[in-house]
Amino acid sequence: MINSLKEVFPYLDEKECLQIIKKEAFEIFDHEEEKKCYILEENGQFKVINSKRKEIGFIAVDECLFDSSDGSRSDCIIFDDEVFCFIELKHCKNKNISRKLYRINLYLH
Repeated sequence: MINSLKEVFPYLDEKECLQIIKKEAFEIFDHEEEKKCYILEENGQFKVINSKRKEIGFIAVDECLFDSSDGSRSDCIIFDDEVFCFIELKHCKNKNISRKLYRINLYLH
């Protein structure tokens, strides 16, 4: 799948849009000012649990794959050989509301 994506988007490596993660858990952070998603060890907004430590691909969509002017696109994509997930993270403007961390368990064969 990665080779097919690189054929369609040849600048994935050049812009560092694509990362491959084998960790048991990682978090995704959508930087509000830069308008780009990043992988973090902690303090992200979306946690991915990869208990089988499979290779998971991460693609930053906004300000990497495409510019962020089109709000209809997802913020990032996570995938393996069988599953392709589009993720959209929303920022809360009310600073009095505590930030929630969303988690997803990927049960991959």
